This record gives sequence, C-alpha cells and structure tokens, in this order.
Amino acid sequence: ISHPKNSGYGRALITGIENSTYNTVVIIDADGTYPVETIVDIVDVYEKGFDMVVGARRGKHYSRNFRSLVLRKLFRFLAEFSCGESIPDINSGFRIFDREKALSFRGSLSTGFSFTTTITLLFFLNHYFVGYFPIEYRQRIGKSHVHFFRDSLRSLQIIVTVIAQYNPL
Repeated sequence: ISHPKNSGYGRALITGIENSTYNTVVIIDADGTYPVETIVDIVDVYEKGFDMVVGARRGKHYSRNFRSLVLRKLFRFLAEFSCGESIPDINSGFRIFDREKALSFRGSLSTGFSFTTTITLLFFLNHYFVGYFPIEYRQRIGKSHVHFFRDSLRSLQIIVTVIAQYNPL
C-alpha cells in the first residue's frame, strides 16, 4: 500500500488500518525502539476486554532530554485532566486496538505525528477501556523525523481541539 506522496505518519497508519483484514490491529513503530517480542503479552492484556492497550514506555532511552520531558508532562496533564484518568503514555507508537472503533473517529484522527496522541484521547473521551502494558523503550535505529517546535505546537493544537470537541466543559 502506498500513497502518491508522503502524507504523514498518521495518514500511513490510517491507510493501513483501513486496509487491514482483521478487526484487531497492532501498530508498532519500525525504528527498533519497541520490543516486538512483547506483542504476545500486549495481546493477552487486550483479550481481557480492553478496547485498546498501549505499550507504556519506560527506561533510559525514553527520557531523552529536558525539553521533551517538560512537554510530555504538559500534554499528559492536559489529557489526564480532561479525561479524568491516569494516562501513563499518551503517544506510544506501540498499541493494539479495535479497528472499527478507531475508524469511527476517522475524521478526528491526526494524519501527522500526533496520530497516537489523538487516538488515545478519543478512546478515553468516548469511554472505551484503555489499558497499559509496561515496555522497555530501546535506542532508536536511525534518525527521528520529529521537529520539536513545529510538531509540539501541532500536538498541542490537536489535544486542545479534541478536548474542545469531545469534552468541552
């Protein structure tokens, strides 16, 4: 499956989800940071009745630098405040979820870097069951394509938009 041009991380995931055969979808970033061998474990947690289970990152490679840590805490605070739930990791690129539920939010899902943040908020704000499974975050293979300032502003914009749309008070 391909697009005629690069349309973003989220758009690639949405296209893959739309074209998947099964209703249970696992996504995992291909940069070597997520332990592929824990897919079986995350599936086991999912099968306990969750609508989505997220690989909650931890370890020395997760807390890269101070400014990322501060921004991550701000986004987490906004999300937890609006959802009324603890959210250990709002934008992990490793998760399993129900395809139909995810696609029901197609119009609200970010087509860029913030896809995972958006889908997490949407599941919480629509009262779906979201679980977490701790994983050891590994050193990235290759270079990140995240632009700190630009992508941070876009993420903040998306978080505020989703909250305003699904939980305005």
